[in-house]
Parts: sequence; C-alpha cells; structure tokens
Amino acid sequence: MDLRRPQSNETPWSVSDFVTCVFRLAFPLTLIAYSNLPLAAAQEPPEENIYAEMSLAELGRLPVRGATLTETSRNKVPAAVTRITRRMIQESGARSLFELMEIYVPNFQWLRHHLETSHFGLRGIINDRDDKYLLRVNGRVLNERSQIGALSERDLTMLGDIDYIEVTRGPGSAVHGPGAVAMVVDIYTLNANTFNGTEVKTTLGAVEEFQAAEMLHGKRFENGLGMFLYGGIANYPGAPQSESPQVIGRTFETIDGQYQVDAGQPVPYDIGRDGKSYRDLPKLKLHAQLDYEDLEIWTRYTRGGEQLDWYTQQVAAPPIGPEMDPVPQLDDYQRNEAGYQQFSFNIHHEQVITSELEHELLLGYTMTDYERQLYQIAVPGFAPEAQLAVIAAHREDEYLGRSIFRWTPSDKHETAFGFEYAHNEFGYPSPGYPAEGATSPRFPEGMPRWGTDTYSGLAEHQWRILQRWTLFSSLRYDKHPYTEGLWSPRCALVFSPTDYDTIKLIYNHSVRRNFDEELRRDFENSAKPGDSESIDGLELRYGRNISDSWGVAVSSFLYDAELVVRSNQVFRHLQLGRYQIGGLELESVYVRPHYELRFSHSFTKLLHAFLDDKTQQTTVTGAVYGFGNDLANWSTHLSKIRAAYLLNSRWQADSSLIVYWGYPGASDYADYLNSLRAPQAALTDNGYDEASELSAYLSAGLQYRIHQTLTLRLDGYNLLGIFEDSLNKRLFVNRTYEYRAHAPSAAVSLRWSF
Repeated sequence: MDLRRPQSNETPWSVSDFVTCVFRLAFPLTLIAYSNLPLAAAQEPPEENIYAEMSLAELGRLPVRGATLTETSRNKVPAAVTRITRRMIQESGARSLFELMEIYVPNFQWLRHHLETSHFGLRGIINDRDDKYLLRVNGRVLNERSQIGALSERDLTMLGDIDYIEVTRGPGSAVHGPGAVAMVVDIYTLNANTFNGTEVKTTLGAVEEFQAAEMLHGKRFENGLGMFLYGGIANYPGAPQSESPQVIGRTFETIDGQYQVDAGQPVPYDIGRDGKSYRDLPKLKLHAQLDYEDLEIWTRYTRGGEQLDWYTQQVAAPPIGPEMDPVPQLDDYQRNEAGYQQFSFNIHHEQVITSELEHELLLGYTMTDYERQLYQIAVPGFAPEAQLAVIAAHREDEYLGRSIFRWTPSDKHETAFGFEYAHNEFGYPSPGYPAEGATSPRFPEGMPRWGTDTYSGLAEHQWRILQRWTLFSSLRYDKHPYTEGLWSPRCALVFSPTDYDTIKLIYNHSVRRNFDEELRRDFENSAKPGDSESIDGLELRYGRNISDSWGVAVSSFLYDAELVVRSNQVFRHLQLGRYQIGGLELESVYVRPHYELRFSHSFTKLLHAFLDDKTQQTTVTGAVYGFGNDLANWSTHLSKIRAAYLLNSRWQADSSLIVYWGYPGASDYADYLNSLRAPQAALTDNGYDEASELSAYLSAGLQYRIHQTLTLRLDGYNLLGIFEDSLNKRLFVNRTYEYRAHAPSAAVSLRWSF
C-alpha cells in the first residue's frame, strides 16, 4: 500500500469526514431500528451477573497454553500471567495497548521517546528500543527484526477485534524464543467460534481528538466453515499543545534566538499536537480469518505510528545545542516522526493423531515496513545542513514454519517437542515512501540486501509428580547465522497445598540477540559471531483464592542481567557489565455479581550494577558512575486501582487510577549527564527535579445499555490534569528530566450489535 501523502494536485481523502459520516448515519439508523422494536424487547434488562459468571477457583482450573508448550490449568501455569478479556477491554475505554496494559498489568510502565515511538517496560526493564519483549498475534511473533523490535499494534485505538490478551510477566525465551527478556504480549483475536453476528462501533474523542470506526462480522456455516472479518480506521489529530504542554528542566534560548525557555514551564514554541498520527495518515487495521475444523487461515494488515517531540539539544542554542551554520529557524522545523505498516498471512493447523499424540503446525509470512524521519540531528551519511533526514525507511520479510508434537503417555507426564525455521529478508525499499532505496543509519552508504536462516529446537516436559506437585522443564535452542547458539532453559516447580493455594518457584534463563542490521554490520567488519544478551530470573509466587470472589497473589523476583551500552565510537550496542534488579508485586481481584475491584502495587529496586568500561554510556542507571542507586527510567513504586460497578440493569460506571510514586533514578541520571558537560551546557537547572516527582492518571467511564444490542459509553481520560498539568506528565526514555503532559480529554462511543 502506498504511504505517500497526496500531491497538491490530488484531492486528499478525508478520513475525518468519512468517520463522521459513518457516525451520523449509524446513530439515526440505530434509533430508528430501536424505535421499531416491541416494547417488551426494549424493556428487557441485560444479563446482570456480568462479573461473576465463574468463580475464581473455576477460572483457575480452565486449561491454557500460553506461557507453556504443554497444556495446564491457569493457576498452575509456571509464570505470572495477566489476562485481559474482551469485556475488560470494552470497559476500560482504552485508546491503545499502552493505556490498556497500564490499567491492568501489574508493574507495567511506559515512557515516551523523542526519536522513536513510545516504549513498553515491565519489572524495571525498559529500553530505547522495544526489543526486550515479544508481541504476538494468535501465536505469531510480529516484532520488527532490523532495528526496533515490537512496533505494530500498540498505538492503534481500534481494539474491537481482540478476544483477549495474555501478558506473561518475566523472561520467556524458553518457550517463545530470543527477545522474550521482560515479557511476552499475546493478542488473541476473535473468530467465528467466539463471535457470531455483526457489530459496528464509532468513537469520537474530544480535546485529544480522534475519530474511529470499527466493523466486525462473524458467521459459522452449516458445513462447518467459519468466517470472521474485521475492519478498523481512525483519524488521530491528537491534543493541542495548550492542553498537553512539554516541559524542559533547563532555562535556555532557542537556536534561532526567537524564544526563551524557562525550566519547569511549558515551552513557548510550537511543538505540534500530542499523539498526532504519523504523517497525518489514518491508522488502519484489517483482519480476516477462515476456520474449518482444526484449520485456521488468517491475514492481518495494520498501519500506525506517531509524531514525536523535539528534545533540548535539537532546539537549544549553543553550548547546550550544537553549532550550526547556517542557523536554522525553529518555526521552519518539521516533526520527528516514526511509523509502520505490517502485513501477515498465517496458516495454523492442529491434528489429533492418536489419543496420546497431537500435532500443531504454523506456516506464516510477515512483511514489516518501518519508517523514521528526524529533524536537525547529526546522522552519518547525511549532510549536516539537511533539515529533514529520512534516516530509516526499509522493509523486511519473514517466512516462518513451526511444527510441534504433544505427547501424553500417562496422566503424570506430558511432553512437547518441535522445530522452528525462520527465513528473513532485509534491505527491501520501503513500499511507497520514500521514493528511494532502503536506508538505515548503520549503513550510511546504502542499506544492502541480505537474508538469514534461523533454526530453533524446543521442548518441554510437564511431570505431575504427585497430586499437588508439578514440575515444568523447558529448553529452547536458537541458531542464527551471525551468533553463537543461544540456549534458553526454564525450570518451574508448582505446589498446590490446597484447592485454593498455589506456590510457584520459577527459574528462567532468557536471551536476546542483537538487531539483525547490527549483526550484519559486525559480520561484514569481522566475520565473527555478534553479541547477544542474557538474563537470569528467579521468581517466587504465591496465590490464594480467599473465597469464590476474592483472590490475592504476591510475586517476588530477582533478575541478573547483562548491562548493554551503546558505543558512539563503533556505533553499536555492547555488553560491558551486569546489573541486578529485585522486586515485589502485590495484586488482588475482588469480583461480585454487580461489581469488580482490582488492585496492584509493585516495588522495583536496582540492587547492584557495574560497568567494565566507564567511558561508555549506559542509559539504565547512573549508579555505575557513582550517581544514586536506582534505575534511571523507572518509577520505584507503582500503584493501580481499577473498579467497575453495575448501577442497575442499564447503567454501569468504572474508573481507574495509576500512580507513579516518583523516579528517584531519573534525577540521579540527570546529575550524571550534567557532570559530563560544562555548567553553562548543563541539561537541567540546578535543583530542578519536578520531572522525577509523582505522576497520576485518573480515568472514568459511564456506560448505558440502551438495548441488548446497543450500548452508549462516555469516557474521561487523565482527569487530574484539569487541576494540575504536572500530575499527568509522561517522561521520555533516557531524557527523564523532560516530560510532556497528557491532555485531560473525553470520548463518546456507540456500539451496535446485530
């Protein structure tokens, strides 16, 4: 699909007009249809027992196979797994996976980025690339491999095709492969078995403006064939600067001398609208799936991205910013932007061979197009006077095959073993934009074409030692042509002393190989295997169902990980140290027929860190340089409360509050960066630490079921910002002395099922 902007002689297609038209048509048609219903049907109350359809104990015994290769019950899965259902998604009012996961996943955090799309983090692990976790759809990993990691899906406001999401907290390479260092995000879409009928949803956002339309249709035919179709589109202009100010911790004059910036005050120059979509293009999501007996065939297309904010050195006059000749005019600056489009086609088949043996086969193809343009930044190979540099625009293709056998010789033993093969092609030109070959900052002379073949073997054994003891042993081996062989073992012992208590002791060794373009560059320069990164994780988790309605769990974890630094001398990432993280997570769920209450609190602490070569710069912590003893990009304490209440047969209210209690490591890291500069070139004013203080995000929703088929919903977001902008602040990765506040905003949606 061509991503180019319409030329001046073309008539641009206005997605805003289209969505508004859909909404205007759907609303009166819906009211007409509703007005013609019999009175008895119109007064029929909805099902009231929406929060207690199954007890917590019954839910815990449901079979799952997400964080394991073998099948087990939810309460025995050897990991901390958060499940977000379709109902929870609808009741959250979330406008993206960022908001959705922040509401429901304990110890999940996210930060903005100046030069790339925003980043996920879990349990203290967050990076300036999203390559330390895997994002999967229906079991298919959709990470970009060249230089970014997880990229697609996360920013899309259209979530109506999702049946449920499972987030495996903690390392998971033994099951899912390299890159599953912090977590695995599994998205499972609706299909003809889980959705039958047609649904239309339209949403209009105010202040942080957006217009979205979704339509899904599922049908099961008499011959056993099932079909599911989904289409979603959104225009996302975002929030005005007046409602979402950017605040910098340094007083300075802009590079052109036009503006004076005061530390702790909103910047006076134009920074554009917060959350505005990449190159003003509408966000898209299309999904189609066919099911027949044990065969699934699905295809998916997504397009998204966001415009980004400048950072201090891009706009500040020397000595804070760089010397530039000629001096650019700030009013002429264009946006930093990053975007993507992705297409995937997959065939999944499960076959019962005998009563003891099953086989699962996955064949798939994925195309990922990544684009990024930065303004006024020095990039090798690009002229320094260039005002706009497209420093990354390339496409990669992946062909995947996975075959897994599951053997259950007895009630006590279950084994899964299999093989995975991936062929990747890199260096294709970005389809449609820009009109040139593939580009990347690591290949200033031009990104070459190359391909890789990765072979993987995986196995797991589940041994039910006694009625209440279960042992999981998992092992995976991955061989990439530019790395040594990567081993990922896991061992977990699960003890259920009663039907209501579960204790899990889990050991994981997970790995992450370097980006493929860096591996390729290293191979060209040295013909030696490239770097990989490892993490050892130990977790003790206790969960108890106090009653059929109330469950609690506590997890303690200890991670020992390699410390990765980015070397500006060789323009690549290096492993030059180690660091240890410890933490505690407390979570509780209380469910009654008419209400639901969720709570979590997490504590994450840097225990130790060292760096072999202190001339290299790490962004993880300033502790290795003698500044503080905390993580630079992480809030040590994090609390989350989520409540939903069925007021009566038609009205429902819900709310969420997320509190980041402060970033002590952020101010320490700012002090370290200032120590590298002369006082007049410091990045923060002396004593400035507002960015590292408390942030809190309060959202609330009110839902009215007009009829069983028609639901109206009103959501308010980031409501505390009405009283104080700084409460809504969101920091930037690696530049946590700067922030941009979220705008207090609202949205109204109408969902019609028929």
